[in-house]
Amino acid sequence: MEFYLLKETMNRSKFKNISIGDRINLELPLKYGQKISGHLCQGHVDCTSKVIGIINKGKSRIYDFTIDKKNLSYLIPKASILLNGVSLTISKVTKKGFQVWLIPHSLKLTNLSDLRKGQIVNVEIDILSKYIKKHYGKK
Repeated sequence: MEFYLLKETMNRSKFKNISIGDRINLELPLKYGQKISGHLCQGHVDCTSKVIGIINKGKSRIYDFTIDKKNLSYLIPKASILLNGVSLTISKVTKKGFQVWLIPHSLKLTNLSDLRKGQIVNVEIDILSKYIKKHYGKK
């Protein structure tokens, strides 16, 4: 497969550091008339985030991330967040970022199981959080 990446994509994403052979997540878009059975996602990268901790919990994992202060203000527990294109739920918002839990199914089907401490992921913030903050300002 071959993709063309705009300068904007390169500036906002981890793709400037990607290498041949790296695994990426690809998902087909929703088709008109299909049932929506998950989070609302656009597929736009807002920023990147760094893995600062990984805790194994049985067959699941908790990943801890940092995020820049500007984007931290959009995060709320139980809102959606996309990491490397995978839609997840924020389990906890921390002082410097957030946590997500990955269940075995998500670990098996995505490249998130490859994540190690210090690695960078692409982040898409919940679209509803962005719209609400834009409408109501910085309150």
